[in-house]
Amino acid sequence: MSMLVHLQDKIRTTGAVISRLESELSRHPDSMGIAANIISMRKLHSKLESDFENAADAIGLDVLHYRILDEQPTAKSLASSVGTFQDALTLRLDAQYLHL
Repeated sequence: MSMLVHLQDKIRTTGAVISRLESELSRHPDSMGIAANIISMRKLHSKLESDFENAADAIGLDVLHYRILDEQPTAKSLASSVGTFQDALTLRLDAQYLHL
């Protein structure tokens, strides 16, 4: 389990670095160095996610991915989505425990 925590920390750190680099690239759009670093960090991020999924799979855990849309959803629609997800998850867990 400590491997998962380690990988999760590396994934978060790499994601933060990518965000900072993308912000810098918006201020310096002609910087080939920043663009190259972004590509490199995205590859590392993808590898870390793959490693995380493999490590989780090895101990029998499922991995869920959440992505924020490019368009900005309204707070109401975002809250509704989370509520719908919670309802579906609750229904699934209730069904699982009722059929044990």
